[in-house]
Amino acid sequence: MEELEYYNATKNGVTVTIKNFSPGYDFFKEYGTKFSYSLCHPDMTLGQKKYELIQSAFDSWEEYGYALQDYFETDVLCPIYLYQICYGEPVKLSTKPFKDEFNSMQIGFAFIDQDDFYDFCQENGLEQPDYESEDYEQFLTDVTENYLKPILEEEVEAYEVFLMNKAFTVQVNDKTYGSFYMRAWINEKTLEFIPQEFVEDIKKAQRVRIEEESY
Repeated sequence: MEELEYYNATKNGVTVTIKNFSPGYDFFKEYGTKFSYSLCHPDMTLGQKKYELIQSAFDSWEEYGYALQDYFETDVLCPIYLYQICYGEPVKLSTKPFKDEFNSMQIGFAFIDQDDFYDFCQENGLEQPDYESEDYEQFLTDVTENYLKPILEEEVEAYEVFLMNKAFTVQVNDKTYGSFYMRAWINEKTLEFIPQEFVEDIKKAQRVRIEEESY
């Protein structure tokens, strides 16, 4: 990933800089994803290398998923899909298949291993039945759908923004404020520390950038 400076200006002795992340930035570590990601793509490096299996060794994604369950002892396994019209174009990610099957594909799975699932239940006050009990499968489904899927949706959306080189950091003078996985440079989070006199200027700069990228 190339480091890009999107905005830099000084007013009344205050300098505001908006830029993307440095090369080598580890999205999964820095974001602190709850899920682990085993993703494969012929032309892109995606997911977490330590969880990637050799896709060609399996006849289907179903077999790939079974292997993940065996290797990493996971019961929470969610497919991840990618949409891209052609190589080099922006990508879209989803936890559900895209309607345009020609330009989309499954690229792997997001999963949570049994230990992390147990910890999640403990942290959220969810009483987990015994793994061998007849109630466990329904409990697993309920927790996945009602608690974990919303988290996964947020993570996948953030990862998509990161892959599209839209994520950014904000620096005011010498202080850097967080990592933002959102498209708008001015939002309720960045307004907490960007001086008001920069707001309209930054909005204009982003509009210009969007127009330039659309050509």
